Amino acid sequence: MPFKFIVTLLIGLFALNATASSGTNFSPDGATRVAVHINGGHILYEIENESQKKREEINFEVEKQLHIEIADYNFDGRLDFSVWHTDEGMGTYTLHRVFVFSKEKNEFIENFPKCNDEFINLKVDKKNKRLISTYFEGGIPRLCKTNLKKSSA
Repeated sequence: MPFKFIVTLLIGLFALNATASSGTNFSPDGATRVAVHINGGHILYEIENESQKKREEINFEVEKQLHIEIADYNFDGRLDFSVWHTDEGMGTYTLHRVFVFSKEKNEFIENFPKCNDEFINLKVDKKNKRLISTYFEGGIPRLCKTNLKKSSA
C-alpha cells in the first residue's frame, strides 16, 4: 500500500511540474534553451542557442485557463510542447495544440491531427510512437491515431 501511494505521489508531482500553468523552461536538444510563458490568452516563447535568440507569440481565442505540457510529440528525441485548455462548454474535453521543435529552423512548428483541426483529449502512445486523440463523426466519438514527422537535423 505505501509503495503505490509513493508512486502515485511521484507521478502527480511530475505531472504538476510538466503542466505548469504560468510557464516553464526546458531544453529541446541540450544545446537550446526555451522559455514558454502564458500571458493571458497568449503564449510567448523564447528560443536561445549559441548563434541566435528568437521570440514568438501564439494567440489563443479562448476564455479558459491555458496550460503548458512538455513532451516529445514526434518521437525524435527532442522536447516539444503543447498548450491545452478545456472546452468552452461544460469543460468535458481537453483541447490541445501541439508545437514541435525544428532544430533546422530554430523554431516550433504547429502540428495537427490527421482526423481533425485539433487534438481532443490528447494521449501520447510512446509504445507505437503516435498521438491518440478524439474526433467526432456524426456526433459519435472516434479515435484518431496520428504519426507526426520527425524533424530533420
